[in-house]
Amino acid sequence: MVTASTPTVAYTSDNPFLARHCLLYVDTTEAGLDSATALDLNNFEINISKNVEMMGIGLEPDCFLNQNFVVTGSFEAVFKNTTDWLALVQDGTEKFFRIKILNSDVTIGTSANPEISFTFAKAVFNEWDKSDDNNSIVTQTVGFVANFNNTA
Repeated sequence: MVTASTPTVAYTSDNPFLARHCLLYVDTTEAGLDSATALDLNNFEINISKNVEMMGIGLEPDCFLNQNFVVTGSFEAVFKNTTDWLALVQDGTEKFFRIKILNSDVTIGTSANPEISFTFAKAVFNEWDKSDDNNSIVTQTVGFVANFNNTA
């Protein structure tokens, strides 16, 4: 038996992404997303339904082939007006959108803030719903389907 010194446990500070860090940008072109007005999000959901088929024998990587896959999801925000959200669905045209999650409260290294973003080319906004509970904050939800766009 050997006596060891008491270990010191060090915890690193997490850099969380919170609802206030989530922003949505929508425009008719990808270049327009950089100057688009941000819409605040309460939360969002992205679903990627993969469609992988095994072709061949064994478990080698080249035995699995990707087929057409589907990306769907939804956004939720506090209901302020119908102009921003309902108009996306009523417009009916495909749009580019970017979900950006940026924690500007934290600096990593010398200048970077934790960030993750998803950019979708040619998405269709297909559903809009508004909550109606008298005892809750009214929220609105927009559903989307992202389409494949080879040129964008």
